[in-house]
This record gives sequence, structure tokens and C-alpha cells, in this order.
Amino acid sequence: MHRVALPPPMLLGLVVLLLAQLIGLGIAALTGPPIPGVVLGLVLLMVLGLLRPTRAVVQAAEPAARPLLTHLQLLFVSPGVGV
Repeated sequence: MHRVALPPPMLLGLVVLLLAQLIGLGIAALTGPPIPGVVLGLVLLMVLGLLRPTRAVVQAAEPAARPLLTHLQLLFVSPGVGV
């Protein structure tokens, strides 16, 4: 029997985060709401975390989200300087 190799948790988490962002951008492009697509993707990820059957999806994103959240202030330096 062949075993399927799972990707590293960090890579799987990045894929989940990027897919949520991509889906949000797609919804924003199709419907044209005054809300940015990235925010819609974040709301989608939050709703997935609230629903019991899809909670594992959000838990899979945690290994990639944790380092991003710890260094979040560095991600806002460039936009802050631009403003």
C-alpha cells in the first residue's frame, strides 16, 4: 500500500490562507461589493472556523498564521511610510 505524503504544516497553512484570499477576491470581482476581496476572504475563513465540520481547515492554517501574526507590525511598516 502506498502512503500519501502530506505537505509540511506551514506549506499547507499558506495554501489555506491563499485559497481563502483568492476566493474572497473572486467573490468581490463577481459581485462588486464595496468591501475588498481580501476582507471577504478573511470573513470566509472566520465562518469556516465557526462551523464544526470545517474547523479543521482553519486549524490547518494556524502554523502559517501564527508567525505572520507575531510579526504583523513589520508588515504594516511599508504602507505606513507610504501614507
